[in-house]
Amino acid sequence: MNTNPRILLVDDDTTALDLMREILSEKKYEVDTASSVDGAIEKLRSQHYHALITDLKMPEKSGIELLEYVAGTYPDIPVIMLTAYGTIQT
Repeated sequence: MNTNPRILLVDDDTTALDLMREILSEKKYEVDTASSVDGAIEKLRSQHYHALITDLKMPEKSGIELLEYVAGTYPDIPVIMLTAYGTIQT
């Protein structure tokens, strides 16, 4: 049985996903990826995650919408939000 922490990475930029997956995998994390909020929700429903790392700005649904879903449905999962488009408001 694998006891390494499992992290879900969510970003519509596949280059960013690949880079983050590689870095975290080298640190012995089990890493799954999703390129959309809907894809992330599917994975969250089928697998337990110790943490979620998500981009803020994605097409269709944003990382804020994913954050709201996770906070309401899986409140024990810590979320790290990444963005290149940050503002004081977000």
